[in-house]
Amino acid sequence: MIPKTLLMATDITTIPKYTSSYALGLTTKGYRSWRSTDKAYHRGLFQMGPVEISTTDLLGIYRANTLHGSPDKIMIYPKIHDLKNFQTGNSNLTNE
Repeated sequence: MIPKTLLMATDITTIPKYTSSYALGLTTKGYRSWRSTDKAYHRGLFQMGPVEISTTDLLGIYRANTLHGSPDKIMIYPKIHDLKNFQTGNSNLTNE
């Protein structure tokens, strides 16, 4: 089995400053998976997917790409900090 010259898998996302690409060789009817981690610098609702798979020949003359999967929504929340030394003050308010 001869692997393809190069396969590049790229996550298409709306998350700012997030990039995830993976270069791999794959045999006929082969299967690959990968896990990607990155820091999120902005919170909010974003879209992830589909994944673009692209390949090229040895000389880089011909290029082919295809999209796999469908877009999903992802919610990024702010980091939770432990407030061990946080003290609330007494406001001296009454309910009268």
